[in-house]
Amino acid sequence: MKHVSLILLVFFLISCSPSQNVDLNKVTRIAVSYPQKPRPVNSLPVSIDFDENSEEVIKIKKWLKDNRDGWKEYVVTSEKTLLRVFGYGFILHISKSSVVFGSGVDGSRTRYVKPIKNGEFDYLSKP
Repeated sequence: MKHVSLILLVFFLISCSPSQNVDLNKVTRIAVSYPQKPRPVNSLPVSIDFDENSEEVIKIKKWLKDNRDGWKEYVVTSEKTLLRVFGYGFILHISKSSVVFGSGVDGSRTRYVKPIKNGEFDYLSKP
C-alpha cells in the first residue's frame, strides 16, 4: 500500500510541474533587448526587432515548442540578465545558465525558470 501511495504522489507531482504554453501561431515578431549597465541617463536600452520569417523568430519558436515542459517555479535569481526576448504573450530573461519565462497576456502572471546551456542563445548576441 505504501508503494502505491508513493507512486501516486510521484505522478501527482509530475503532473503539477509548471509548463509554458505560448500560442506559437501568434508569435509573428520578437524584440530583443540588450540591457546596458551602467546605462547613460536618458538613454534607452539597445533593442532589435525581428519579423516572422527571420532566423531568430524561427529559432525562438522552435525553442519554445521544444521547451514547453521542465520548468520550475521562479523565486529569485542573482544572475545577470544578458538579454530579453519579447514576443506575443511572453518574455524571456536570458542569462548565462538559465532563462526566466514570464507571461501575462490574459491578466494572469506566471514566472518560471529553466537551466540552459552556456551559449544556447548566442544567435541573439548583440550586433
